[in-house]
Amino acid sequence: MRFASTLHAVILVFAILLGASCSKRTEEPLVGQWANTIEEDIIGKWTDDDDEGSLIEFFSDNTFRAADSMSDQFSGKWTKVSGDEIKIDTTTSGEPESALYQNIEISGSKMTFSVDEVEGSYTRAK
Repeated sequence: MRFASTLHAVILVFAILLGASCSKRTEEPLVGQWANTIEEDIIGKWTDDDDEGSLIEFFSDNTFRAADSMSDQFSGKWTKVSGDEIKIDTTTSGEPESALYQNIEISGSKMTFSVDEVEGSYTRAK
């Protein structure tokens, strides 16, 4: 008799597991891109490939600071405009200025972009 009740319990557990594995899933499949976004990838310090001594550093609070090879320094805010564009806003000599970085591509330690149809590239600083 004990064998029959144990066998009955094993068959019941098997039937429950089989039914659960054959039931229709209610979760939605995970869709989307798995790459980081510009906002995540751009954070950090970058050096200008064409102007030794120039750099720009982007922070996660949407601020940046920059310096050029002539020792001029400035800072301001950056904003994502679209998937591959950011706008930087700063004040120079009391006047507001903006620049639109377009066609931004970040691959490994390289970033390429264009500003006013002039192409540029930065390398992530170590």
